[in-house]
Amino acid sequence: MKWTLAGWSALALAITISPLRADENADRLVREVMDAHGFKAFQGTRKLEFSFVVEEPGKPAPLLEARHIWDLAKQKATVTWRGKTVTVSLQDPTTYAEGDGKAAYARWVNDTYWLIAPFKLRDPGLTVTAGGRKTVDGTEYETLELSYQGVGLTPGDKYTWYIDPKSKLLVRWDYRPNAEKTVSSPRTDFVTVGGMKFSTRHPFTDKVIVFRDVKAER
Repeated sequence: MKWTLAGWSALALAITISPLRADENADRLVREVMDAHGFKAFQGTRKLEFSFVVEEPGKPAPLLEARHIWDLAKQKATVTWRGKTVTVSLQDPTTYAEGDGKAAYARWVNDTYWLIAPFKLRDPGLTVTAGGRKTVDGTEYETLELSYQGVGLTPGDKYTWYIDPKSKLLVRWDYRPNAEKTVSSPRTDFVTVGGMKFSTRHPFTDKVIVFRDVKAER
């Protein structure tokens, strides 16, 4: 996972797995998922803005709030969090090699992944395979198995993505940082912005990630 908080625990799930066919067409499902979330619209987007917020139920103030202005046309990212605003050039690693630039880049990598993960299914270093159909708490999903090797800030990450068979939207995922640990989260409260569909709520057992004020400029 691109970002975690200590104290999160896996949700208790009742999972049954249907028999896998010999040839699940992962490429087909990848295309369907990317299309369902509006990848073509994303390709034409020049600027994306959003706030990444971590809340704890019962507490009035968020644990974290980071505002992002991502200029895709100029490949620049501006992040405002914890009283500072930092801009980095995504084309110039020297701007995020250390200090505040490095921290801002890490925030951008993590927070954008939570928002636009369905658009990153073709990223270099990512292996995607079809996992067949699985039933979680009585609901059947199509699944994709993702494995990151030697890429990103947390190489070795593995995920199971649960896809709604009708809408083809990514509606929950399991994250496995290692063989002994699984963290699960639904992806809910979808909004459509600039022709793209985004999940804006990711609840866990004691925390929730929320996206606010999502805006897109074409």
